[in-house]
Amino acid sequence: MKRAPVLTFLFLLIASIGSAQDLAGQVVKVRIEPEVLSAGETAVLRAEYSIPEGMYMALQEQFFFVRIDDVDGSGIPGLVQKPLVYPPGVEKGGLITYKKSVVLNREFTLPADLSPGSYTLKVTAGYQYCNEEGTCYIPKTVTFNPDITVIPAAGAGSAVPGVLPAAAG
Repeated sequence: MKRAPVLTFLFLLIASIGSAQDLAGQVVKVRIEPEVLSAGETAVLRAEYSIPEGMYMALQEQFFFVRIDDVDGSGIPGLVQKPLVYPPGVEKGGLITYKKSVVLNREFTLPADLSPGSYTLKVTAGYQYCNEEGTCYIPKTVTFNPDITVIPAAGAGSAVPGVLPAAAG
């Protein structure tokens, strides 16, 4: 009879691992706004999290985040990330929580001397789902590689090939 509680525990453990793996397939959408900008300008990295029915996410910065990683390896030394902005949520058990969906925003500024061209960023988004009973699943991270295009600044010698500048005066 001592086996029944152990077997029940093992069954529940295996079922919860399977559920956690299913949840890992939930969509996190990442985008950069705007995707085309000039050196020295600021853009916003947005991550939209879809939270399954009956689940929530708690504001625990070590598990719930979006950031640009390996900035120097991305070909953009000098890129500056501003603090992550968390939207208001609902307090539950001393934590701020989110249901259904939530969007995180992080501004970043390109270096003023960045050459025009196309750049690929390495973005990491982290999340951890919890069920209504308070059981939280293993934290997950997802990596994205969005592209941005840097164009010459207006009035900074951004001549269009084959077009002569207007005559002064």
